[in-house]
Amino acid sequence: MGTNHDPKTVLLTGVSVGQAIEDHCQELLFSRDDARPNVLCVSLINGPEQYLAGWDPAQFDQVHDLVMLAPDASVRSAAGADADSDAPSTNYEHVVLDAPGNIPLLGSRITDILYRWEKNSNPIQVCFDSLTVLTQFTSKDAVSRFVHVLRGHLLKVNAHSHFHIDPHAHDDQEFTQFLSQFDDVVDAQGDSTRLSGSDR
Repeated sequence: MGTNHDPKTVLLTGVSVGQAIEDHCQELLFSRDDARPNVLCVSLINGPEQYLAGWDPAQFDQVHDLVMLAPDASVRSAAGADADSDAPSTNYEHVVLDAPGNIPLLGSRITDILYRWEKNSNPIQVCFDSLTVLTQFTSKDAVSRFVHVLRGHLLKVNAHSHFHIDPHAHDDQEFTQFLSQFDDVVDAQGDSTRLSGSDR
């Protein structure tokens, strides 16, 4: 990990599935002392039910507003299931992501949500899963430009964000190009060989 003690944008590296990456993702979303943050989770492949399956009711209770920008893989989400039980309710919205490779539309959906939250004082947390998946739909240069522009919007609304990436799915040049755009890096797998030079 780098030396920035309050990084706004974090690159979360590791394989796309598994307990390690899930634990680090949730730690980045919930480890801060923010009072009931607004949380945006962008999932390019998994629907809400699969993405939120690892959350427990206490985590839902910590959130003020929860928005899932994800495919319509399931009408019933984990958040909805918790709302049906005795677990504390959360303001939950599923924004259907029909074309994850459409970068202008993806960016527009994300920024619409971010600037809507500007109207309240709750802090903003964002998870983007994942840059590796996005490069399967479009070029690495287009993804890099997307990250650069989105980072500006995230900083403008004072959001904390993390972006997933599988470093072994990218060559060194491509991985370094992404790495240079973030304040810090968290390695979920403990593979420091791909992270040399990231401490800034």
